[in-house]
Amino acid sequence: NKYIYEGELTVIAPEGAYIVLNSYNTNSEIIFGTDVELSLQFSNLGNNSANDIILEISTNDEYVDINNSSFSLGNIQDYESILSPEIILTISPNIPDQHLIRLQYNLISDDGVWSGDFNLTASAPKLELSNLSIDANCGSLSPGGNGEVFVSIQNNGSVPLLNPEITINSNTSSSVENLLYDNFTSFYEDDLLEITFDINVNTNVQSGSNLNPQINIYSSSNDDYNYQLNFDLFVGLLVENFETGDFSCHNWDNFSLNSWTITNETSSNGDFSAVSGPINDNQSSSLSITMEVLNDGILEFDYKVSAEYSSSGNFFYDGLEFYIDGQLMDQFQTSTNGTSLWNNAQYDVSTGNHDFVWTFIKDGGGGSTDCTVTSCEDAAYIDNIKFPFSEPEGILGDSNNDGIINILDIVQTVGFILDGGYNSFSDVNNDGSINVLDIVQIVSIILNQ
Repeated sequence: NKYIYEGELTVIAPEGAYIVLNSYNTNSEIIFGTDVELSLQFSNLGNNSANDIILEISTNDEYVDINNSSFSLGNIQDYESILSPEIILTISPNIPDQHLIRLQYNLISDDGVWSGDFNLTASAPKLELSNLSIDANCGSLSPGGNGEVFVSIQNNGSVPLLNPEITINSNTSSSVENLLYDNFTSFYEDDLLEITFDINVNTNVQSGSNLNPQINIYSSSNDDYNYQLNFDLFVGLLVENFETGDFSCHNWDNFSLNSWTITNETSSNGDFSAVSGPINDNQSSSLSITMEVLNDGILEFDYKVSAEYSSSGNFFYDGLEFYIDGQLMDQFQTSTNGTSLWNNAQYDVSTGNHDFVWTFIKDGGGGSTDCTVTSCEDAAYIDNIKFPFSEPEGILGDSNNDGIINILDIVQTVGFILDGGYNSFSDVNNDGSINVLDIVQIVSIILNQ
């Protein structure tokens, strides 16, 4: 097969010889990690012949080597064309997708010198991080703790990667083990490559440290292919993903008559999310938490609303309201076309104590999009909350968050141990797990009160 490249030519009729590049073609697509044969066709538009022509071709491109760059073309008679010998281009295995390769040519003859350039476009995989989640105690990595990391990589390039192989590097603050990944023969465009691995955090790591794992991607079909993907993985970043199936991870205020609950009917990531309580017209259902934010940062969460909505988008009837320190930040409702999809919201939060409140609220009466008409769920959902670096409000050792450390906290801590659960207030020694050492320390706190 030939890949022919054509362009517009300005036709002139000068005195003497005048050589121009008429066209160029390759024997195959310009693909990463391959050798490509390139041929150039030149035409003499002048009224005299050009004799003893030497062709020199060059490039400054770091991803391309030219194996033979100088040729004798002989003579080109006036108004005639000539095809160059095949020029071998070696394309780097690590050339980016859609990279433009600029090639220069010089034609040298006693009858004149003619120069020009042209571009070729390379095709390669383009691997990008698509999704990242962590299965750890309450979704958070802590000093001395561990977790299972789930990563999805998508090929957004124009060609597949054959037989990918994966390794993971971590910095000195952690170690990686139990690496598993999809065994693809061909990692095609728009495919997802799923990777899981366990990460163990050193005990002396400070909260806020970035473990910064690096995914190295190779190809057993191309020894020199090597692509690295780095991503952030912070220690001590508080997350609430409700994967414990309850509200035990953090000190949530959820004591209203129309309290929120945990559901496995829908989630943005994982198995569980939090859903507002059932309410009537002119009622609301709120879930709140107080945090001491240690550094300026971003609070983000996923949400979904299935309720009465404004088909024009100009009004707010029923939906989710989000407050920071009593200030309304946003109102979320079902899309104007009636769909209820998961979305993401993010807000800048400054250092200090802050109250975060999620409230599902209903107005005074139904309309054409009310749930009695549309069969919507009359509810709001939140999931995958990521707090800025924070300390939850509460007392270390107060497992049930009642403000008092006593025998009831020991009982609840034992329950966490038996059920494999986690609560940051029960993890008194902050080693990322709850065990008998934490019970000993809670007993010591009680005896020394």
